[in-house]
Amino acid sequence: MKNFVIFAAIKEEFPFDKDFPVIYSGVGKINASISLSNYLNSNPDTDLIINVGSAGGLDCKPDSVIECGIFLDGQLNYPGYIQEHIVFGINKKTCITFDNFITENPNVYGNCVDMEAVAFAKICMQKQVKFLCFKYISDIIGEEKQENKWLKNYKEGKHLLKEAIENII
Repeated sequence: MKNFVIFAAIKEEFPFDKDFPVIYSGVGKINASISLSNYLNSNPDTDLIINVGSAGGLDCKPDSVIECGIFLDGQLNYPGYIQEHIVFGINKKTCITFDNFITENPNVYGNCVDMEAVAFAKICMQKQVKFLCFKYISDIIGEEKQENKWLKNYKEGKHLLKEAIENII
């Protein structure tokens, strides 16, 4: 692949910027939106955006990598709202994005939760750029001491994420 770039929220989740083109967006939907929009405006020939990072699992095994292809905004909700599904792969997992760390099962179905993917997916959909997303399941939503597990584990998926990228490039 010629014109691709990998987006991760923080360097600790994917510290391979010497091996791959990597942009660190910062945590959250706003940082992800600003970072990707600025990048695509400056690099309009980009063919593929790949998002990697940690996520809380809903029905996934911890310490595994899943490929997500369906994206939902977990917090956008108002009277009459119909949940928008941003789809890049119908047979892939569903990622629900929130602006905060989630410790209870959300009201919508998904396989994992994160804090950036829906923003990346929505911009790629609007700009008609191919989008892939790989999430390392660092913790399980609702588990006892979940926050401590994330703090201990979120960096541990970097080699599994690198392997997932190497398998597609």
